[in-house]
Amino acid sequence: MSLFNIPTNNPGGKTVLVEQVIDRPFKDDCRAHTGISWHGKGDRQRYPAALWNHLAGHPDVWKLIPEDADGNPIEEKPPTVNDLLSERSQELAGTGTLVAHVELDPSAGTAAMADAYDYTSLTKDAQADMTADAMRALAVTLDYGLHPRLTEDNMRKRFAEITLARMESHVDDKAGE
Repeated sequence: MSLFNIPTNNPGGKTVLVEQVIDRPFKDDCRAHTGISWHGKGDRQRYPAALWNHLAGHPDVWKLIPEDADGNPIEEKPPTVNDLLSERSQELAGTGTLVAHVELDPSAGTAAMADAYDYTSLTKDAQADMTADAMRALAVTLDYGLHPRLTEDNMRKRFAEITLARMESHVDDKAGE
């Protein structure tokens, strides 16, 4: 038993797979005090399912890994910029907004993708409709340099500021041509 009378093991109980997402060399379970520890970003440990709610409130530190019926991890692939562009094009279809969908070559690198991205498609409404995960993924792809531990509100604010600045820069560049 731990200090808080929570069992430190889970004999016969259901477990979930939890990954450390924070960039630290070591992280212990400081929430439910199970004695479980993670050893670096990306490390995965089995964790009592009944106690997951103690960690779930800290998505900047831990992430629940989805599993199939046999308990094998289902690897989630982050959306590519092309996926996000395609998704945005589909959202705008039928709204009367002219959309030019361009497939970007991932081998071109992040900077080239960021240069080719149409920032005007990231309207305030479009940003409000994006999930936080999709926005974070797009920010990484477009090299926005957002800190991974920003709260969702601060991340959305910085995303909007950077998008506006890049949009203005893009317009200025086009005017100078």
